[in-house]
Amino acid sequence: MNTWNALSRILGNKSLQIAEIIGYNDVYHVIQTSSGSITDVLSEVRYNIGDKVFIEDKKITGKAPTLNYIEVEL
Repeated sequence: MNTWNALSRILGNKSLQIAEIIGYNDVYHVIQTSSGSITDVLSEVRYNIGDKVFIEDKKITGKAPTLNYIEVEL
């Protein structure tokens, strides 16, 4: 049995991203990821523009820490 496949079955295929709030309305928040993609996500909590948040399955799961983004090329 492949160890990676076994772990994937346990954890599932959900991905966790960090994004920045760039807008919102009554139901959706508009976010931008570090790659530059922009999308709408659901949230039960109102966040401010500029806040960093965790995104999982098109939903905001909580506030993320504000850290510096560093890209390293090899």
